Amino acid sequence: MFLNSLNYFRAIAILMIVAGHTFDYAGISFESIPARTLGNLLSGGTSLFVFISGFLFHHIFYRRYQFKKFMSGKLKKVLLPYTLLSIVPILITVISVDAVYSYQNPGGTGFLHTGLIGHYLIPAIRYYATGSIVAAYWYIPFVMLVFLMSPLHIGFIGLKLKHRLIITLLLTVISLFMHRPVHNGIILQSLIYFTPVYLIGIICSQQRENVYAFFKNKEIYLLIIAVVLAAIQAAQGDVSNYRKPPFVYGGIDTMLLQKTALCFFFMVWLHRFEAVNARLLNLIAATSFAIYFLHMWMLKGLSRVVVRLDVSAISPWFLYLVLVAVTVLLSVGIALTLKKILHKNSRYIIGY
Repeated sequence: MFLNSLNYFRAIAILMIVAGHTFDYAGISFESIPARTLGNLLSGGTSLFVFISGFLFHHIFYRRYQFKKFMSGKLKKVLLPYTLLSIVPILITVISVDAVYSYQNPGGTGFLHTGLIGHYLIPAIRYYATGSIVAAYWYIPFVMLVFLMSPLHIGFIGLKLKHRLIITLLLTVISLFMHRPVHNGIILQSLIYFTPVYLIGIICSQQRENVYAFFKNKEIYLLIIAVVLAAIQAAQGDVSNYRKPPFVYGGIDTMLLQKTALCFFFMVWLHRFEAVNARLLNLIAATSFAIYFLHMWMLKGLSRVVVRLDVSAISPWFLYLVLVAVTVLLSVGIALTLKKILHKNSRYIIGY
């Protein structure tokens, strides 16, 4: 059964991801607690995407799951576009000596590679394996690992609810102290961090009607919890995601708790609009993967335009809203244009 609410949720998730990546390009400074609170609410949208992915894994794929068929679809519609869009910037980067040495020694770590294989091939493979060539592309190597683990998720679905909740709770505790990796550079750490969010999405799909019934007319409390957690983080002087090496203590990751509350909020609140046909949100949802693949390129291009224009008299927050809107519109426009030219083959290039 198609769920309009999940489609709208997907649209909101990609908008939040774009919004979270736009702060630096707009020159936003988070000097006040309200500004930092808003920044914390809009950052970390990846958790929403992961929750939706887990929800849809059960809702769509579980009953007709076949590992080979499932992975074949993901290779064609997820990994192939990532490969095509990454290969040129990777090649451009690895032929630059400065870029290669910058990659090899971030903060004085890494290897001193020499020769054709060491100087070019190894950095290229590492860029591809980590998705670090573009700020947002780390998600693809990560989510491909999630897809490879799908047999475990099938087994998880078959467990008793009590056991599913215990496993998810234990993994959540680990994630709260693990935090996200620095520069998203350790894909395994990202996998550990986001796995409980994915499992929560699965459980929410299985217990969908119970979740709707339990939180009916109580969504406001979920939103309040999210805002309070974002404000607590802001009061501590922190903005955006917590990142650290995996085995270094850094306190509790309140961002994970905040985004989990938002996942429940959007799931339940948007259920109110199940019978509503929101065409704009449907369009954004349908092109969400294309927006994901294209939005960083749009932001980089727009930032160059902003640099050439005199925007000193413009409020950074107004500029921020304009950049978010234009980035989404350009990404959707490119997606629709390629779809019209290439038809269904466009999904293998930009995911739509």
